[in-house]
Amino acid sequence: MKTILHTHLIIISSVLLSVDSCQNKKSAPTDSSAYTTPQQQTTTTSAPTQTIIPQPINGPANPKEENERFVVSFYSIGQGIDSKVNEEFVKFLDTYPNPKKINYSPSHWGREGEVDYCLTLKELTPAEQTEFVKKATELLAKSKLVHTKENAKCDHSNWPPLPNTAQEETYPLVISFYSKGGGIDSKVNGEFEKFLTSYSKKIVYEPTHWGREGEVDYCLKLSELSTAEQTDFVKKAKEVLSKSALVHINENTACVHKH
Repeated sequence: MKTILHTHLIIISSVLLSVDSCQNKKSAPTDSSAYTTPQQQTTTTSAPTQTIIPQPINGPANPKEENERFVVSFYSIGQGIDSKVNEEFVKFLDTYPNPKKINYSPSHWGREGEVDYCLTLKELTPAEQTEFVKKATELLAKSKLVHTKENAKCDHSNWPPLPNTAQEETYPLVISFYSKGGGIDSKVNGEFEKFLTSYSKKIVYEPTHWGREGEVDYCLKLSELSTAEQTDFVKKAKEVLSKSALVHINENTACVHKH
C-alpha cells in the first residue's frame, strides 16, 4: 500500500514539474521580428544624393535681332548689279567727312555681284546719321537696282518691289556684253557697232557702260524702223552676235543699267 502511494506521489510531482516548465517557456521573451509579417517589415535605405548641375543661360531661343540704322542692297535682275553706282557708294563711305571712319563690311549674297551694306552708323550722332542717310539716298537714287531701308534688319530677302517697276520703259532690243573675269568679247562688240552704224537706216543708240571689264549695254528703241523692219533688224543683229558666248540678248525688256 505504501508502495502504491509513493508511486502516485512521484507521478504527481513529475506532472507538476512539467506544467511549471511549460509556463516558464511561455513567459520567456521572444524575438518579435521572427513573427513580423512581411507588411510589418520595413527596410530603411538612404536615397542617393542627386547633384543638380546648373545649366548655362543662353537667353531666349529666338533673340530679337538688332536693327541697323541704314541698309543698302545692290541687286540684279539677270545682268549683274549697277557696278558704277556701287563703286560711287563705296567711295562715298570711305571718304565721308567725319572725324571717325564709317564702319562697314560688304555682305555678298548672289551670283551676279549682289551685295548688302548694313550700317549701324554708331560713329555719328543722331543728327549726323540723318544727314548721312539723306546724302547716301541722293547718291543711290541714280540706280534702279538698289533697295534701301532705315532702322531695319540686315536681311536682303523679302525686299519689297521697287515703286513703278511695272511702268519701266521697255526696249524692243537690249544687247548686253558681259565678262566672266577676262573682259568682254571686244571683237564681236566692234562688229556689232559697225553693224549699227552701217545699217540701211540710221539707228539711234547710246552705249551704256556699267562694269570694270568693259561691260556695256545697247538699249535700242528702233523707232526709226517699222514693225516689219524691226523684226528684220533683230534677226540680222542676232546673226552677228551669235559669234560670241559673252552676250545677252533680250527683247521687249527694260534697260537695267541705263540711268
